[in-house]
Amino acid sequence: MARKSHWSSRVTESAVGKDARGDLHVALRGGAEHGEFAYIGPVNNAEVIYHYGTVVEDELLLEVENLSISGLPLYDVYTVIKNCKARGWT
Repeated sequence: MARKSHWSSRVTESAVGKDARGDLHVALRGGAEHGEFAYIGPVNNAEVIYHYGTVVEDELLLEVENLSISGLPLYDVYTVIKNCKARGWT
């Protein structure tokens, strides 16, 4: 029987910055109000400001600036992102 790797071995970190208007150019989906974790929607890579790493559509979003957002409704996730420092989120 083959051992499956734990999901935490597939966790990646990335930092996305806001543009001059405060937009990240990354859509979010899911959220606790839908019984889901927040996850990455369509990504406009031509406009995303990456500080490091990348984000890919359908990836789960676990933290924003070291704050766990697991289990939050999407409107609360957006509030956390809105209040981020200039660097963006990870």
